[in-house]
Amino acid sequence: MAAFAPPARRGDFIYSSVLQADPGNSIPHPRASVAELAALLRPEAPNLYSKGRKPDFSTPAKDPPWHFYAAQLIHYGLPITKDKSRAKLKLLDAMNQFKLEVPAWVLKLEGELRNEWDAENRKMRKGAGGGKLGKGANGYQDGGKAKTETAQSAGAGVNVTGKQLPYNDEPNLMRAQSIYLSPLVSP
Repeated sequence: MAAFAPPARRGDFIYSSVLQADPGNSIPHPRASVAELAALLRPEAPNLYSKGRKPDFSTPAKDPPWHFYAAQLIHYGLPITKDKSRAKLKLLDAMNQFKLEVPAWVLKLEGELRNEWDAENRKMRKGAGGGKLGKGANGYQDGGKAKTETAQSAGAGVNVTGKQLPYNDEPNLMRAQSIYLSPLVSP
């Protein structure tokens, strides 16, 4: 079983493979996307215009506890409060004014914490693994064999730049694009 480095911590932020914010109760939460917050803060209104039927309600998601909303305030750089109603209102106000975005300083801090945590993980792996294979030019423990070499030898295409190719899973990429790029309003 692989051991991981302890989380990198700075202020209210904790990084352990994903950035999380701790509002002060030792229960950190990852950043929710604007779409996830919109689903929680703006549940669909019932369809009151259908004749002969009761209004349709979508099944609402379970309302998270106060520390979830407080952590989202931290992630989005808004003033923190431990009152659930006020936290929801602050997030909704920022969303309605189109100002709900991650500040640049949070993104910079996330990158710094990621680098710290990754460096600590490399140290732990190097100490525990024995170091038989050295890191190649691509940064992986494969003795220098990059995905570019295997892709070129398999005839999958020509890599002119010599950089590592990203993972390419065309069917899953197309499905993901259709899900995320579909309109929010159902027909």
